[in-house]
Amino acid sequence: MNSNSKEAITTGYHYFSKEKTPLFYGTIQDPDIESIMIKNEDIEEKATIIELDDSSKRIWLNIPKKPVNYTVEIIGQDAGGEVLYKGRD
Repeated sequence: MNSNSKEAITTGYHYFSKEKTPLFYGTIQDPDIESIMIKNEDIEEKATIIELDDSSKRIWLNIPKKPVNYTVEIIGQDAGGEVLYKGRD
């Protein structure tokens, strides 16, 4: 696992204040990453991964099902569940 790899995943966060809803998003550069999990004390959710015009361009996003008031951990895993990226947003 390379938790400091800027090449594996980029992350971003936007908060829609009117709806009180966060949006977590980013890009995936590491072709071995097959899933992204968003976790903290209150949530553990899988992000949606979207492949763009070819398989080398992928984005991910997550709108949590309940409010998130804390920093979240973003975890990128390969098909076997091995953690390839871990960071905070």
